[in-house]
Amino acid sequence: MHRFGVGTLLCLAVTAGFAVPAEAAGFLITGGTATNTVPEGSSGHSVLGQAGIGFAGGSIWVDATLRNEGDIALTVFDVGSESAWKDQFRIFNSTTNANVTDSDNHDAGTTGVFVNGSAPFQFVASITQSSGVTNLRFWRVQPDPDVRIVINGSSPSAVSGSGSASLAFAYLDDTYQIVSGPTNRILVLLEDGSGDDRDYDDYVGILEGPPVEPPPPPPPVVLSISGGTQVGAIPQGNSGNQVLSQAGVGMAGGNIWVDGTLDILGNGAMLTLYDVGSESHWINELRLGNTTGSTLSDLDDHFRGTTKSFTNGTAPYQLAGTVVQGSGVADFEFRRIDPTPEYQIVVNGQSPMMMVPEYDFASIALAYLNDSNQIVSDPTNRVLVLLEDGGADRDYDDYVGILEANSTPAPYPISPNSLAFGNVPRNTSSSPMVVTITNLGSNSLKIGTIKLAGANPAQFSRISQCPANLPAGGSCTASVVFTPAFKNIAYATLEFKVGSSVKVVGLFGTGI
Repeated sequence: MHRFGVGTLLCLAVTAGFAVPAEAAGFLITGGTATNTVPEGSSGHSVLGQAGIGFAGGSIWVDATLRNEGDIALTVFDVGSESAWKDQFRIFNSTTNANVTDSDNHDAGTTGVFVNGSAPFQFVASITQSSGVTNLRFWRVQPDPDVRIVINGSSPSAVSGSGSASLAFAYLDDTYQIVSGPTNRILVLLEDGSGDDRDYDDYVGILEGPPVEPPPPPPPVVLSISGGTQVGAIPQGNSGNQVLSQAGVGMAGGNIWVDGTLDILGNGAMLTLYDVGSESHWINELRLGNTTGSTLSDLDDHFRGTTKSFTNGTAPYQLAGTVVQGSGVADFEFRRIDPTPEYQIVVNGQSPMMMVPEYDFASIALAYLNDSNQIVSDPTNRVLVLLEDGGADRDYDDYVGILEANSTPAPYPISPNSLAFGNVPRNTSSSPMVVTITNLGSNSLKIGTIKLAGANPAQFSRISQCPANLPAGGSCTASVVFTPAFKNIAYATLEFKVGSSVKVVGLFGTGI
């Protein structure tokens, strides 16, 4: 669920099991209280005003913790100070005991003359820090003796003979304006506890890490799970899911969607099916089909059943076959074929579909898998498919398979087949992005319902400029706007009823 590059046309190539990566950033501010103004007391922050630092829609986090993502080189710049004391800022490398110290020698203090100010400010030094909580400390060095007043991650801290000291952080852009971030430049503000003004200008500095590389474009997400109930553990009954443990499938911070629906995004896909195994004492069959009549069946012949001998297991599992599937809801169904007669027990998108005669409800569970077949939360092109065939144990191991999708170069009437909005501040609307619908046929094309669906449809809005009937060779457009409600990745789909079929466009964005 922005970070992705924005354009009118995206060319996508499928990489097996490729998941959306986490946002790459040199710094991450956590905890604290977010404010949309600079905390002010009597001074009015003349330091920031003279330095040219202001708001550009961002926030300041008071009493927050600063983390650095990965081992990065930090550079310190002295912006200035309004303090009547001399405050000292130190960064420690806890592994090597190396440190960088800024003695806060650019201040107005009691003189009232501000001697630093506008960018590029005063370079102090650089130091390498390990991933984790940034090891920074503030000391009051005048008057003597030294008093350590704040350590990042444990702020505010009482100062002997004074008030509480605390610090504040903010993300800065390339023009030193406060933004919601994350960026590779952090504004550091100190309130040293010496008075009632609480103006956070007793030390003002900037930490700068390596440039944040633009994240990669969104993966070619051709499988998307919607609906259902998310659970953070494998549904288990009597068996304890021995199939998955033997197969090497486990949780890696992901979720499983029970009674979810599987959608194919883009211009359709070639689905490859692998049989992982089963604990069922029945024989269940998974069938994949498409609108042209092609089908693929897996007879679940790798199972323990009553024999207690598990004949499949570890990757690469058993190849069942492939079938081409069009865009939209994946066309698969489960059937019980032993004992006879056949019972169609679950159809994707209608699960739990029916009561199995003289038994119980059947249902399915779906999960995204990464390259090592571990369950993850972000969409990939590999999906774990689990079946509960109606037994009382509810352990979802009566059929275990893996679907893997690769793109197919088929003509598609909608371009692009996914929209990537990049980073968008929370509760702020992005610029609209446009998809174009083209009638590739020789007859008029009926344009029906256009709707938002998927995991986070409420964070996207759409406007259609399409007529009810699109003439041969004609085109029309629909625009989409992303308005994130939270700071995280958001996914949705834009679904078009085009002629007799439903075409799907993937929507991606990240709230910051």
